[in-house]
Amino acid sequence: MSRPVADWVIEHLQKRDDLTCELIDLADWSFPQFDLRKPPAMGNYEDRLQIAWARTISRGDAFLFVSPEYNHGYSGVLKTALDYLMGEWQDKPAACVSFGNVGGARMVENLQQVWVELGMIPASPSTHLLGAHGKRNGNKFVAEDSDGRALDRTVARLVDHVHRTKKQERAANDQKWPRILVLGLGERAIHSVVLPLQLNGWSVSGMTVPDVIARSPDAQDLDVISFGRGALGVDADQLKNKFASSNPEVRIVETFLPIATRQVEAACDALEGNAQALDAAVVSHMGDHFALNAEIAMETRLGVSAYTIEGTLASKRIVTIETGPGPVQIKLPVPKQDISGFMIEADGAEFVHVPIL
Repeated sequence: MSRPVADWVIEHLQKRDDLTCELIDLADWSFPQFDLRKPPAMGNYEDRLQIAWARTISRGDAFLFVSPEYNHGYSGVLKTALDYLMGEWQDKPAACVSFGNVGGARMVENLQQVWVELGMIPASPSTHLLGAHGKRNGNKFVAEDSDGRALDRTVARLVDHVHRTKKQERAANDQKWPRILVLGLGERAIHSVVLPLQLNGWSVSGMTVPDVIARSPDAQDLDVISFGRGALGVDADQLKNKFASSNPEVRIVETFLPIATRQVEAACDALEGNAQALDAAVVSHMGDHFALNAEIAMETRLGVSAYTIEGTLASKRIVTIETGPGPVQIKLPVPKQDISGFMIEADGAEFVHVPIL
């Protein structure tokens, strides 16, 4: 139920010209329990998933939480996501779009206490959606006019708090930021990847696929090229070879929405020489099953998902294991439905795609 409501919120906010928004779906993150070696309040994060999460949260000037009420409170998933960090939440305004019993009011009351402890700024009023489940039509939330007006009041308070809060200035230094080109099928898809990366302070531009096919850019001026998997169609291999021949050092990243930003960030981490866990990953079809053979360079949490491409990515996690350095072989079941391939993930910080040909 949360995703249809969140999609309505995003659609509503995109009509405003005083803010930009990024949808962070916790379904796209997998936070293991009891996995951190020290409290987040100590800073200097060592866990790679935690570092990726910190980078994501650092981009936001304010946060709008879409959440139902669970047993007079909030969900464990949301609590874990908050608890995984500390400093990145501080001095950031927060509000809710809530639903459930009494519009989720008791959930908001409980959540505000957590925000205060994290150093966030609770902004009132939140938006309480009454009878939300009755306003759902398939995967779409059909809001009433009063819901939109309530959301406008909530967002106005968030924006006001941001203007009142001194925003942290980026430190000026001589670091060479990666130069990134994002290729996609449409302006909205490109913007959803380009904007978060620009907020990281990186040099990022975007082009639509037809433009690329007509006049591909010079890869010598780039460090990373990203495009949605399948977006380039039959021209993909030809363009990739052209990019590689122009600049053998360029990193070409095949991405999926909605985790494309994380995938590009992972490529930049590798570009900057940060340690990588996945040396190699190959999936073989063995008739009644698939076999993953991977070379692991360090202790990591390895996740394998099967994916299909129908306009956007649809994936399902098959297996998650903790493993140390060395060769790893995993037997993967054959999914019941047709799939396009597998996505191998290491700590939510590295991604390898293995298509089924």
